[in-house]
Amino acid sequence: MKTIKIIHIEDSSMDSELILSEIEQHGINVDYSCVATEKELIAALENELPDIILADYKLPEYSGKEALKTCSSLYSDIPFIFVSGTMGEEKAVELLKHGASDYILKQNLTRLVPAIEYALKQKELELEKRKAEIKLMQSEKKYRNIFETIQDVFCRTDMNGKILVISPSIQRLSGYTVEELQNKSILVLYNNRKDFNKKMTLLKEHGEIWDFEITYKCKDGTIKYVSINAHFFYNNNDEPCGIESNVRDISLRKKTEEELIAAKERAEESDRLKTVFLANISHEIRTPMNGILGFTELLKESIINHKDINFHLQMIETSGHRMLGLIEQIVSMSVIQSQKIIVKNSKVNLHILLNNMLVFFKNQAEQKEIRLRLNTNFDKEELYAYTDREKLESVLINLIGNAIKFTDKGSVEFGALKISKFIEFYVNDTGIGIPEDKTNKIFENFYQIEQGLSKKHEGVGLGLSIAYEYANILGGKIWVVSQLGKGSCFYFIIPINTEVKANNKKSIKNSNLQ
Repeated sequence: MKTIKIIHIEDSSMDSELILSEIEQHGINVDYSCVATEKELIAALENELPDIILADYKLPEYSGKEALKTCSSLYSDIPFIFVSGTMGEEKAVELLKHGASDYILKQNLTRLVPAIEYALKQKELELEKRKAEIKLMQSEKKYRNIFETIQDVFCRTDMNGKILVISPSIQRLSGYTVEELQNKSILVLYNNRKDFNKKMTLLKEHGEIWDFEITYKCKDGTIKYVSINAHFFYNNNDEPCGIESNVRDISLRKKTEEELIAAKERAEESDRLKTVFLANISHEIRTPMNGILGFTELLKESIINHKDINFHLQMIETSGHRMLGLIEQIVSMSVIQSQKIIVKNSKVNLHILLNNMLVFFKNQAEQKEIRLRLNTNFDKEELYAYTDREKLESVLINLIGNAIKFTDKGSVEFGALKISKFIEFYVNDTGIGIPEDKTNKIFENFYQIEQGLSKKHEGVGLGLSIAYEYANILGGKIWVVSQLGKGSCFYFIIPINTEVKANNKKSIKNSNLQ
């Protein structure tokens, strides 16, 4: 008979001997150990796991309830039976709910051995159940793998391509049912007849083909990429009489490959642009710094007239503004890429904002001897937008500043038109223009039409990127129409959200950009 290992949590040696005697009287071989504290219990469990645990409910330094909690969390498979003389019915039911197998009153130990045998039997059944579940899971996995394998299409044709047998999975792949393709030519599925001719040539040369990639034309007209493994099957005279093929849909794989190639190209282009950017930013920083330091040194000279001092100070100021603008662009792009942008909406007077832009850029335009004009269709009214003033100003500053920078003669005109619930800003220049194939790239980070240290115009290629990102953040969009050598016109649209006319104030109204 198998020996049953029992750990008994009991502080009374008399009760321990009584219970052990009761078990042995039934002819059970038992490896019995008695513990009275939590420390002793854990040590006994770590030494060797028992087949069953018996426990008194009340102990001087420990309790059966605490022992049950410990054993249930660590060894839930081991049956736990309370043997106590002080436990009421209500507490017993509570303990059973928390994982106890049974409870026995010390006054009625005749139930002890049957309870032990029943608990051990239940444990054995539970183990058998788990083994069965594991086998079932393994079996399900095996058949699931088989099922997934036959998601491919099996097809058998004669030497001319007439379909003799085709699996039902063809409907998932192509949309055609088995009945629609039975006895039809396999060419119904081929997007290009040359692929079939090439397949036959390879089969005749090698007797089989592997991973032969072609495109199928589905019933609804869509195109799918498939991979074909195929070989001849033979008649009794050992002559090839047909072709057996396994066809797998690889459209997703091909799409992923194409996306990876595109991503690789984008990454390489990004790396190239970043390399140009780093070289360019070094140049852009050194240029104003050299101006600041150089003219500062000249100011130190003792022999210098008042006119020269003013000129040197003006050059230092210009270089400082250039440096500050560069730093502000880098910080703005850093904030955008960190995705920690905070939008602070407020009521913005667009009439005042645009006139401020005119004043701000007037001196810069005059220095280049180009005309700067402001044009709106709401000059006689106050028009407000509920938006982020700083980001709106940043978009306009980048667009207008960019237009002036790339215009050597002629004019720069900017303005805004009220269109229903939206405001469309525009900046039009007569500058160098943008090549047609570059108009979609100019809003990318670091991109510049002129590249390299020998480029004519200063900048690091962040202004339009910042404008593009802020336009999206403000719920609008930005685009450009340009012709190389004739100038560009940038458009920028945002929702008004609120409108307040002179002597006719209205409450704030939200609207979405359609």
